[in-house]
Amino acid sequence: MTPVSGEQAPGVARPDYLLLGGIALLLLLGGAVLLGISIFLARRRKAKRRAAAPSTFHGYMLVVQAGPGAGARYPFTQSTVVMGRSADCQVVINYPNVSLHHAQLAWDGRQFAVQDLDSTNGTFVNGHRITEPVLFRLGDVLSLGGTVELVLRAGG
Repeated sequence: MTPVSGEQAPGVARPDYLLLGGIALLLLLGGAVLLGISIFLARRRKAKRRAAAPSTFHGYMLVVQAGPGAGARYPFTQSTVVMGRSADCQVVINYPNVSLHHAQLAWDGRQFAVQDLDSTNGTFVNGHRITEPVLFRLGDVLSLGGTVELVLRAGG
């Protein structure tokens, strides 16, 4: 306690504000260092994941798992593949429920996207009808006209 006169009573320790300030500063700096290390490690993990992502469409294929042509494999030889009944399609599926130019699968350098090409009987990804381009991942099921099912696989 400090008496009214401003003198310290004998035997009573004075608070060391300099020491407390130093400790607070050390804790603050330690927290900043830990935050910096966390950010650095998170960025490094993200960069590794990006580097591990395939940068090419080679090695991928479409496999017909149900419907006409079941078991057929179509390895990717170009970044955009059109599927349909027409002879100029990269994946020709000659079946009445499939439109001439039914759907398109495109690689953008990082991932695949599938798009319906205004088909008569629709394009479905994992059972959901698509009306705009959607991501198409390994193991996803692509259905053309409700009868032909194709799956994206790795290991061309």
